[in-house]
Amino acid sequence: KKKDTMSEQTNKPAKQFRSGALSVGVWARRHNEEVFYNATPQRAYLDKKDTSGGADGTWKYTDSLGRDDLPIIAALLAQAFAWIVMMEAKANEQNKA
Repeated sequence: KKKDTMSEQTNKPAKQFRSGALSVGVWARRHNEEVFYNATPQRAYLDKKDTSGGADGTWKYTDSLGRDDLPIIAALLAQAFAWIVMMEAKANEQNKA
C-alpha cells in the first residue's frame, strides 16, 4: 500500500506553516481515491486566566486575526498554496506512471 501525505490515525494537519503565534494548517482528505486539501489559518494566544494547562496559563487558538496578522497570514497561505500545488503535481505524476 502506498504511503500518503495524511495520517489516517491522527487528527493532525498534513503540513503546517508557522510564523510566531500565527500558523496555517493544511488538511488532506481522501475521497474516491483522490486527495483534497484545505487550509485553516489560526493565531495562538496564552490565556492567563485559564490555569488548567499550567500556572502560567493555557495556550489556546483562534481564527480571529488582527490587522497586523493579515500580511503574515497571507504569506503563510501563499506557502500553503504552493505546497498543495506541489503535492497535486506529484500525485498526477504518480498516477501517470
